[in-house]
Amino acid sequence: MIIICDYCKMSVCPSSCPSFEGKVVGLDSLDATCEVCGARLYEGDEIYRPNGKIICGECAEELVSPELLELLDCADIKEFFDSLL
Repeated sequence: MIIICDYCKMSVCPSSCPSFEGKVVGLDSLDATCEVCGARLYEGDEIYRPNGKIICGECAEELVSPELLELLDCADIKEFFDSLL
């Protein structure tokens, strides 16, 4: 059975929908979109949230170079994004 939102009439609410709560309608999994590539992300996906923005793991790896991690003395990308908070 497909559950449709009463407001936007979609099964997955876009973030502009008044009923959007970061979840797929009818399911309890995270539904977010990467700010860089636009990929839909779900619970269990590797995501980073610097300054409230959501970035998928693949984009994070492309944005943060190993040289930058070494320069900032960060062990990995997670430590780098945690240092931004």
